[in-house]
Formats: sequence, structure tokens, C-alpha cells
Amino acid sequence: MPVSPQVQERGALSKDEAEQLFAEIAAVTDSVGRLKEPQAVGVTGPSQTVIGEPIVTQPAQAGEAVLPGPSPGFLSNVLAGSVQDPETKKRLFAAALFPGDVAETGTVSDERLATFSVTDTGDVVYRDENGELREAKGTDIAANLGRFAAFTPEMVGGTAGAIAGGPVGAAIGAAGGAAAKKIFANTVLDEPQTAAQNAVDIGIEAALSFAGERVGEAATRTVRAATGRRGDVILGSQASAVNPKRIKAEIDRFEQATGVKLDVAQASGLASMHGLRKVIANFPGVGQDIMRANRDLQLGQSEQAVQRLMDALINAGDSVPAAARAGNLADQAIQLSRMQRAQATRPLYDQAYETAGAVDVSDIVGKLDETIASAAKGTQARLRAVRRDIVRKEGPVTDLRTLHNIRKELNDKILKATKGGDDQLAFHLRDVRRTFDEALDRDAPDVWHEAQAKWGELSETLVNPLKDGIVGDLARVKGKGAQKVQALASRWLTGQNTSPQQVRALRHTIQRQPGGRDTWRGLVRGRMAEALNKAMTETQGDGVVNIAGKFRQQLYGSPQKKAVMGAALPHDVADAFDTTMKAFDLLRRASEGGSHTAWMQQAVEGLKQGSKFAGLQNVTEHPVRSALEFVVGDSNDEAFKRGLEQIARSLVNPAKFARLQQLKALPASVETAATILGVMGALQAGQIAEVGS
Repeated sequence: MPVSPQVQERGALSKDEAEQLFAEIAAVTDSVGRLKEPQAVGVTGPSQTVIGEPIVTQPAQAGEAVLPGPSPGFLSNVLAGSVQDPETKKRLFAAALFPGDVAETGTVSDERLATFSVTDTGDVVYRDENGELREAKGTDIAANLGRFAAFTPEMVGGTAGAIAGGPVGAAIGAAGGAAAKKIFANTVLDEPQTAAQNAVDIGIEAALSFAGERVGEAATRTVRAATGRRGDVILGSQASAVNPKRIKAEIDRFEQATGVKLDVAQASGLASMHGLRKVIANFPGVGQDIMRANRDLQLGQSEQAVQRLMDALINAGDSVPAAARAGNLADQAIQLSRMQRAQATRPLYDQAYETAGAVDVSDIVGKLDETIASAAKGTQARLRAVRRDIVRKEGPVTDLRTLHNIRKELNDKILKATKGGDDQLAFHLRDVRRTFDEALDRDAPDVWHEAQAKWGELSETLVNPLKDGIVGDLARVKGKGAQKVQALASRWLTGQNTSPQQVRALRHTIQRQPGGRDTWRGLVRGRMAEALNKAMTETQGDGVVNIAGKFRQQLYGSPQKKAVMGAALPHDVADAFDTTMKAFDLLRRASEGGSHTAWMQQAVEGLKQGSKFAGLQNVTEHPVRSALEFVVGDSNDEAFKRGLEQIARSLVNPAKFARLQQLKALPASVETAATILGVMGALQAGQIAEVGS
């Protein structure tokens, strides 16, 4: 679907468009806010159940095996993931999976609801017509995307706000996302509100909608009516603390910082509206074009997600919340790349499903029977569950689409077994998977092989570089806490588990972005500041000594560190920085040797040379000046600057430093720079090459 010109130009909803969008949502809900006829939503499920047919209502038993169920679809998973109330979740899935019941009676019967249960982990399960327990959430791509989308409002809102405006922006974005989900769940899904204060929170946060006052007021009135809560506090002065103008400022700051223009839904947390695009797409009006355009824009934002990730890392500093956001952005970048892969291959797979004949599964079943017979008892039960997925009561599954889904579930089971340390089960499942692949490759049409090849190609070029690289490392540790993410990011430039090639690729990725050159320099300066801090806190005897040597050891102390730092440095300062490190090493060795006189004399001679090394005004063309400016930059970190001055003062003892002060009556900052440049300049001229050897 082409993106409309107005969306391409703005990437946002105007006040009138947002009001029209809410009107269209109202058109597909009834007077009490429930979704109208489920068939209008586009969900799919089992065949209609004949009213009056006996239904097994036995509750789920602890430890009972749960079989895969047909997917209720993308939208139903979005809706169910947007609510917390267990009864509401059950009602949503029941209406989606058994539309025949609703078509006959207009609602989900109590008897049907009694077949549904919510597990300790929050998953919804139900009894099918044979009394077997099945999961209601589904396992296909649409269902997974639906569940992912259901939890995006807070993530997207908080991430956008955090990058644009720090902690305040993060709070605004996350609050807006939470408010949108609460309003949506209450008004459209009729989820009960269990606390009156919840309504007040929703009303205050509704000001974040940025869709116009009338929309915010309408949503608040609905909440007020649904909960019986009254009072002007809902739209009172408290709402001014977080208002649409402030969100607009956050959006503008985000765009200036990253070059990415967010739409209002992303920036305010109204991304839950994206979950309604399947509803809106069935009705004419402005909402149809806007929602489809937003979908297209989102699916194409892998590159922007990576850019946001890099920007988040650059701006993170020592902030733990920033590290947590970086982990979330890493995961988002990988998820978006997977969505792109699925979107690109879906037409080929759909064509294969439509043209495929029956698949002969006798080899698969035979392999399973053989494996079950030889496996340990505990493993046999899990292998039998796989067999039941293929050989059902009505006969063996021969449909390519269903078998492909079972094959994908095998991957999940293998991964789970491997992570859980069940090597025997993982071994047997991999053996079964090989037979599975042989059967599908043998009986599937040619377009199936084309789809598989396309999937593999996109995995190698689009998904795996993110998943298996530094981005993937961040995503994998994000669940372990922000401190873990922060520690991983800080190790990149130390050469720990990072090759020069990886660092160079990361540098090029950032420098290609608008403003990337300066931001990368800032990131490297941050690493240098960390090294300086460590050098200054290490003590020997009764004070800090030899800071220059310790500083060099942190940055250049091993061939690996030297190679990584060389890869990180921009080419115009790399040579000069290497010269700087040589000077620091020379000073370290001279200091350790106990002889300051020789190099001190050469440093003074360097300063006396006048035009070439005497002062800052005369060394503008010298390459070492670039190194000094690179290290200091335009940093506002006064502690960093003071630390560099301490390095200079540690090059000589106080008495000899006084001699330099007498030689050049300069302000302290210029004096410090002149001292460093004098030593480096003398080294550059080859005058003290043998000192300390």
C-alpha cells in the first residue's frame, strides 16, 4: 500500500485526523465499547461449534501437557495483550476462536468461557472438542507479532522520550503509553477498572494524547462513566504538568538529535492504536490510509532502529537508565529485522501453501517411533507430544502450512532444551528435524525452495549481522539488568571480547549518520575519561604516582588494546595519538629510571625553540595539536580537563615544574598545554629519542 503524501511529509496525525480516527474506532464498537461482530475484525479460528454440542469444561490441571492451538490471529493477540484482567483475556480469545458461538447468540456463553483458563504465567489455555488442553495465543508469525505489538506502547513511548529528553522525556513517553493502553482496554475491550485512583491516573495521562483536547476529554468522560468516578481533578491543573506542547518539544529534540522524525503515536505512546489497523482497514476513511502508512513506515525502520540504538549508546554516558534503553533498542532493532524478513518471504510461502499437495509424513512418524523406543522415559513423553502434533485423532497432518508451523515449533523446543541443559532431548529433536526437512523438501513445490532460499539469504544479510554482533550482545543481556548492559558497552573499547574489525565497523556505522563524526569522538573521549579516572585512582605508597604511565597502560597497554584503540580513532588523529602514547611511555620509563634531568632539559629546549613548539598559537599545524584537541575536544567535563592537567603536572616533580613556570609566564591552562606539547614536540624532532633507554 503506497504511503500517502501527507504521511510521507509529516509522519504524524493532525488533530482532525486523530478525531476522525477515534470516530472510526467508535463505528466498529457498540454503545458500551465492546467490539462488534468478530467476523468484521478479520480473526480466524476453528469451525463454528454447533450450539448445544457438549463442551468439556474440566479446569486445567497442574502439569498437564498443553498442545499448540490454532492462532486467534494478530489482532486478538494484540487485544488480549493489552489487558490485565484474566476474565477479559479469556473472553477475547473465546470470541476469536469460536466465532460461531457469537454469531448465534451475540456473546460468548458462560459454558464456553468455562473451558478457558489462565495459567500461572499468564497464558490462556482452553479445552477443545476432544477435551485436550490447547494454548489460545497461537504460535505463528502473526500471533507472535500480535503479542509483541501489545507491549510496544510503553517501550516505544519511553524509548523515544528518553532519547529525546532524558529521564523527563522517558517518564512522559512511558506514561503516555501506559495511559493509552488503559484507555484502550477500558473503552474498547470493556476491561474492568478495579481501583478508582486508576481512573484519575488515566484522566491525567490522557492529556498526553496530543490528538487534541476534545479527544482527551472524550476519553476521560468514557473512563469517568465506566468507573463511576467523578471530579474535575481528572482534567484539572495536574494535567498541565504533562501536556501536548511538551511532547511536541520532545519530538523536536529527538529529531534534532537523531535525524529520525517520529509520528505522534510513537512519541506519545499511542502505538496501541497500531494494533487496531486490522479493524480500521476494513472501513473507509482517513484512518485506513494513515494506519496502513504507519504500518509500512514501521516495517521499514530497521535502519532507523539501529541508528537510534547507536545514538542511545553515544548519549548514555554513565547513566544506568540509558544503558537499559540501549538494551531495549538493541532488541527492537533485531525484532524489526525479523519482521522485514517475514514480510519479504510471506508471499512466497503463501504461494507454496496454496499450490502444495499432501505431504507424506510416514518417514517423520517412523523416525519419531524409532526415537521414542530408544529414548529415556522422561524424554519419551516430550517426543510423544511432538508425535501427537503430527498424528491427530482425525488422522496424520499432511498440510504444508501446518507442518511448516510444527517444524518451526521444533526449533523452539530444541533451543529451550539446549538452554535448559537437556542435551539428550535436544539431540533427539535435531534428529527428528532432519527427517522433517527431508520430507518437506521432497514433497513441497518449487516455490517452497525459493521461499526457503530467500529466508536464508535475508537471515545472513539482514538478521544475523545484528543478532550475532554487538547489537545482539546488548539485546541478550538487557534482561539481566542495566548494570550488565552498561558493563558490556564500556568493555567495547577496551578490547575485551571485541576485535578491531568490530570496533571499526561500529565506528563507520555511527560516522555515516548525520552528526556521527562528532558523536563518535565523544564516545571515544568517554572511554579515555574512564581510563584517566582509573589511572588517577590507583595509588602507590602514599599518593598517586606516574599517572602518565597508568593512563597509557589503560589505553595502549597490550597489542589488543592498541589495535582496538587504533580502530576507534578517526584517521586524522590516529598518528598523532600514537605519538602521544610514545611520549607517555618515554616519560614513564624515564620516571621509573629515576633520572628526570635529561628529559627535563630536552623538554625545556623544546619549549625554547619558539616558532615550532613554544606556545599554542604557534603549533596550529602540528599533528600533536590534533591529538590534544581530540582528547579534550569541547568537553564540558571539568574533571576530565583537570585530570589532563594533573597528567601534565605529574610529568615532572614540583621543583622542576616550577622551572618551567619561570621559563614561560603563561596562564595555567596554556602553561599545561605548552608543557605537553613541548615534550611531544621534542620527541617529534627526535631530540630525546634515546632518553630512558
